[in-house]
Amino acid sequence: MQFYGGQSFMNANNIINNNNYSARTELEPGSSSSQRDDDEWLTLRGSGQRLRRIDMCDVLVLREVSSETHRVSVKLKSTNPFRNRVKSIVKIRKRTQSAEIVPGFGDRRFTVVSLEPEDDGDVERIQRVLEPLYETALSQRRVCLTQLFGVGRSMTPTLIYHDEVVDGWTFIGQYEKTPIVGTYLLYRFVNSFIDVLDDGTLQKLSTPVSTETGWTFNLRTRSFQYDIISSALSDEDEELCFDRLLPLPRNCNPLLDSNEIVRALPDFLQLLSSCASNTSRNPPHHNILTFGTVVDHTNPGILAYFPSVPSPVWSCEAPIGTHNVVAKYSKSVPSLVDLTFVKNDNKWNLNVQFSLRLPEDYCQRFRTAFLAQLFTHRTGDPEDLIFVNETAFELQGTFTSDLSSCNPPKYLHVPSLSPEWIDNMPCLRWPPNPRIFYWSFDRRGRMVIPEEDWEKYGIPNLEVETFVGSMWYNDKYQAVAEYFHLTKYDLGGQQFADDHGYPILVKGDPHAAEIQTPRNTITSGKLEKAIKEFGKGKQSKAPEPNSHIEFQAGRIEQASIIEISD
Repeated sequence: MQFYGGQSFMNANNIINNNNYSARTELEPGSSSSQRDDDEWLTLRGSGQRLRRIDMCDVLVLREVSSETHRVSVKLKSTNPFRNRVKSIVKIRKRTQSAEIVPGFGDRRFTVVSLEPEDDGDVERIQRVLEPLYETALSQRRVCLTQLFGVGRSMTPTLIYHDEVVDGWTFIGQYEKTPIVGTYLLYRFVNSFIDVLDDGTLQKLSTPVSTETGWTFNLRTRSFQYDIISSALSDEDEELCFDRLLPLPRNCNPLLDSNEIVRALPDFLQLLSSCASNTSRNPPHHNILTFGTVVDHTNPGILAYFPSVPSPVWSCEAPIGTHNVVAKYSKSVPSLVDLTFVKNDNKWNLNVQFSLRLPEDYCQRFRTAFLAQLFTHRTGDPEDLIFVNETAFELQGTFTSDLSSCNPPKYLHVPSLSPEWIDNMPCLRWPPNPRIFYWSFDRRGRMVIPEEDWEKYGIPNLEVETFVGSMWYNDKYQAVAEYFHLTKYDLGGQQFADDHGYPILVKGDPHAAEIQTPRNTITSGKLEKAIKEFGKGKQSKAPEPNSHIEFQAGRIEQASIIEISD
């Protein structure tokens, strides 16, 4: 029988083993924001909620889950006269253990986390970091966060959580050789991450949300939970952005077995298609991007295409995450991007994405159809394949002033891109105009500010990252193969596409392989002519749209935006 605790509990362990009676240690120090209600409970001053005190001699450790060292930032208020004399970094050892509590809780499992400082004098300072988080960790309605059960009666700050939890990423890694389970877990993790961001609790506490640390997997509920204690101990302060995934069906929580997951998610291939990664690979062998086609970014030419593709739509979106600059297109000026500076802290981070993309419903269907028929058209490493469904430009930068409120005001303009129709396929010259955006002194964008004057007027350099199409990593392709094996479909995928109403991927180049361009791209006479017209600045007229895509065709003058509130 193993008992939990630091050095003070090694003595307690000896007393119990030798004399067969329970020992009680000293009360934990540091109760600046709470009061001792009695021996069993700690009452939080702010909310009146009660927190259990657990005698450590009642904690039966079953196994050690992890042990790691953290460097914690502990800062005094700016009004504190001793703030410059007190160290701001505390080094601690964080131990996580799976345990039972006896008596009274049967075979229920708990997770015990001890935070042992390198310097015993730092105990109270660690408590000061933890106590503001107790109320949040006690809230059982926030299922996306680890749930606090109580605190240990110990000289070492000790937290006891409901249920047995393990490190989330380590747990996902255990299913590396079971592609369907691994993909399902990753999908569930991303949805949990989005739930934490949507909840907004950590943002109100000024606590960063990391994808790398703090994530646990609850073995009883089979769900990911974020440990706010780990987030408070982390010195990471990253700006994170995610695309929103389709939510899992209500009450979908199958056993972690491939057959069970496919049974619970019959549209599993659609879920897989949502796991696409935007690729920043610049296709060097292509001077025209044709939407709805499959290309190998290492080679010229088009491998396959979908014959009937609607017009892509120009849009502006703020990725999921915390934003203190909200960007949206003006309703009166097509190219004007209105910037709203949310927090007045003299530092604002902008992250916004502009994209020319197939309409969402079509995009989802085409991506799923591509995955289903991939094995027929692959020629080498599948990770080299790109499905051209969009091209996107992400703008990132840091502002030190609200430019629209300065004198004179400065305005951001991002003109929309429109496709050209060639061989009845929507296309875009590549690379596009290098000036994706510009600044102007007037809202209509007529008084352009030269780039060499940006620094003079306090305009920051915005970094532009370009993405072309969607790609999937090998583990996703392995999951497709496993899915077809379980559902008795051949790897060709055409039978699956026919049975489920997906479009058929046609092998070859829709522009016909007749003429070699100077850039070694195989094109038709029409495409070569279009390339020359592009070079002269001409634009070809889009054909009359078919009835089923009528609402999508033509130039998109006003784009939509997803606004994320703080």
